[in-house]
Amino acid sequence: MNKVHYFIGVFLIVVFQIACTGQTEQAETNIKHKLQEKREQVRIRKIDNRDIDHISVFIDTARLPRFYSQISHFIQDDSLHPQRKVDIVFSGSSSIRKWETLQQDMHELNVLNRGFGGSTVPEAVYYADVLFFKHHPEKIVFYSGDNDIALLRWDTDRVFKSFKYFYEVVHSNMPETKIYFISLKPSPGRMRFWDKMKIVNDSLKAFTDTCNFAYYIDGASCLLDENGQIKAEFFQKDGVHLNAKGYKLWADIIYNAIKED
Repeated sequence: MNKVHYFIGVFLIVVFQIACTGQTEQAETNIKHKLQEKREQVRIRKIDNRDIDHISVFIDTARLPRFYSQISHFIQDDSLHPQRKVDIVFSGSSSIRKWETLQQDMHELNVLNRGFGGSTVPEAVYYADVLFFKHHPEKIVFYSGDNDIALLRWDTDRVFKSFKYFYEVVHSNMPETKIYFISLKPSPGRMRFWDKMKIVNDSLKAFTDTCNFAYYIDGASCLLDENGQIKAEFFQKDGVHLNAKGYKLWADIIYNAIKED
């Protein structure tokens, strides 16, 4: 009987130790999960794209409704295609809006053109819920900043910071979406602003090199010759927008940049 009691005692001790070990491991696992959840909450804290106080740092908010007719068209188009699946959204100013051959230029990629007006970076932030969030794209290709410098005459620091804010807003709301920034382009009609645009491009490239899910696409070098002069044959008569040959140049560069990432 003593041996029986001994073995029962040993058995109970072993069971108790196993139970305690299991509880300890479970407790450690729970703690790890809670810490991970807290990290995720901090990492993906969403920034309101229509935070007027913050946007007003970059733009006179009275300008924000000026392209609402185009935004309304996007809203209506989305309502007519509620089941539409979009992998890549192209957006930004008129250099995107005027890209009429975008779908065929991107070959098999599933893209949606959401370029609007002569818009600026902060305006794309303000309408990000319509342009991007509702589609949950895998990738965004963005071109802007041209008008910010040439028309509104913003300084380079202001333009760069607006790009940074764009990234922060979009990435916080869609942390797994890759964002491709096309460099500001030189053009015959805005060549006097090219030095400022190059500064923004350099800052933007350096920024994307340090960020997750952010990429820089050089869409400028292809429009310059070996002497740094504009290749006018790639532009429309207005001297600002690309023509069909210019978009073909962009198409090859951008498609190769985004197709496999």
